[in-house]
Amino acid sequence: MNKTVGSNHSDDITGFTFSPKILDTLLEGCQVISPDGRYLYINDIAARQGRKPKSDLIGKKMVEAYPGIDQTRMYTVLQKTMEDGKHRTMENEFVYGDGSTGWFELRFDRVPVGVFILSLEITQRKLAETKISHLNAVLRGIRNVNQLITREHDPKRLISQACDLLVEARGFESVIIGLIDLPENRVDSFANAGVKLHALETLLHAGSLPDCAEEAVRTRKFVLRNNQSDACRGCSVATGLGEKIDDLALPLIHDGYLFGFMITSLPQGMGKDSDEQNLLQEVASDIAFALNSIQIRSAHNATQIALSNTEAQLQQAQKLEAIGRLAGGIAHDYNNILAAQIGYCDLLQDHLESESHISKELAKIKGCAERAARLTRQLLAFSRKQAMQVEVLDLNAIVTNFKRMLIRL
Repeated sequence: MNKTVGSNHSDDITGFTFSPKILDTLLEGCQVISPDGRYLYINDIAARQGRKPKSDLIGKKMVEAYPGIDQTRMYTVLQKTMEDGKHRTMENEFVYGDGSTGWFELRFDRVPVGVFILSLEITQRKLAETKISHLNAVLRGIRNVNQLITREHDPKRLISQACDLLVEARGFESVIIGLIDLPENRVDSFANAGVKLHALETLLHAGSLPDCAEEAVRTRKFVLRNNQSDACRGCSVATGLGEKIDDLALPLIHDGYLFGFMITSLPQGMGKDSDEQNLLQEVASDIAFALNSIQIRSAHNATQIALSNTEAQLQQAQKLEAIGRLAGGIAHDYNNILAAQIGYCDLLQDHLESESHISKELAKIKGCAERAARLTRQLLAFSRKQAMQVEVLDLNAIVTNFKRMLIRL
């Protein structure tokens, strides 16, 4: 049996005779690894999957062609199959020299000369699965935020809990939501969850916006940035994001009114996805709607309080008006009595000597009646809402007049 598997002759490495040319026409990658880890055979597809020409692989050890591969799970599965001959399958993420990755479904089978590996590239499938998983996480976050909106009526608690829910759904690396004061566009308050970015927090505490949020607020459109783009190279916030992060900044707008902004950090590449952008814009719209509802509710409550105060004042005024009418009626009747009393005092004094003791006592009675009459006139003026006549009073004279009366008490 010829063990030079890379030749054009028919060879027997799997227990039956085959032609390498047939394997070269397959859509799957095929390779045979010797017990000491050397490439005995590799077809064109497998070489293309590994991004190396066949001539650089045949006869070389895997660890020489791909340094570090012996530390991977794939190499461990290969060794186990080499030892016990059991059939195994796995999904493997292969890291290339430039840092990029590819996903492959691998099947391992023991053959007389080593292990035969069939490889099928599934990178697109894995990317689709990752995208679906991520979007499902975002949808869970949206559902939780929508439930939050129905029960939370405080704007600061709303944005704080919304950040937590979106990060807990595992859809985002970090989420920041800020409320701004118009027209200065200064940050009034903010909340964040996930990866802590101290440079960004310092910026927001100072009332300033990062460039991406400033552009989103100014243009009222979403802004996609990553720290590898020229727009973010001078941003201290982008430095802390890492190499594989997209930032998507969105304005929080409802009915043309700007409430603030939202910044989400996504796995690299996700920010460009239209489904991702649509979902995030929906989240931003829902949060803005909730903030608008809270504002309307707050204004309604303030109006209700003002209305209640006005009603209370009106009721008090009506009570005072009723008291005034009652006092006016009483004062009018009382004034008639006092007029008769003053008149009788005058009649009696006409029949008495002015210096007599009785005449002096009658003068006191008349003086008290006159003071009572003045009081009733004041009550009548109050009840009729007439202007009061202001005059200068001599307090000493008033106290002296009351002195004799008070002594008797």
